[in-house]
Amino acid sequence: MESGGEIDLTSCLKFKLYLAKIIGFSGARMVSTFNGRAFSIHMDGFSTFPQESLSCVNEFARVFDAPYPFDLPPSFMNSPFTDDDRPCRVLIGSIWIDVVLGAFCAVDDLLKLPALTLKSLLEALMAMIFKHDFNSPALRHLDVLLRKALRRTLDLLLVDLSYDSRQIALSIIEIYIKRGSAISGALVT
Repeated sequence: MESGGEIDLTSCLKFKLYLAKIIGFSGARMVSTFNGRAFSIHMDGFSTFPQESLSCVNEFARVFDAPYPFDLPPSFMNSPFTDDDRPCRVLIGSIWIDVVLGAFCAVDDLLKLPALTLKSLLEALMAMIFKHDFNSPALRHLDVLLRKALRRTLDLLLVDLSYDSRQIALSIIEIYIKRGSAISGALVT
């Protein structure tokens, strides 16, 4: 890292587990990967963001916007594309993408979230789409969650939303389409 401190993948996974539990995944647990060489985080039982976790949620965009690359084996992300499990080069925020996408998609009513929290989640989604490579073996399997999050973002445009949040939601869709994703046709139709 820039400050000189090194963070190993095991520490990142432990932090990811604690983060998942803090933001509302009551059934989050560390499990052995199918190849038995590593661990990954299985998330289950999301209800809603607890009030005490909102300060963490409001900073997700900064994590996804961080420009620090590192090597991430696909098995650490529960990816089924782990034939050789060769680490792929991704940004440091990539390890937490499944936590945020899972929470974004699992919240019952996004409009019941505090306005700043909803805006922060949308900014995090925008940073994910703009900066992270969802075609990498470590993130490719998150395609379904990403499309679900994008559909929820499109649904937000149909309701009464603050001007800032509406503009961010429109920017998310625009960035996704401009990135030329192979699945953008399924989103638009």
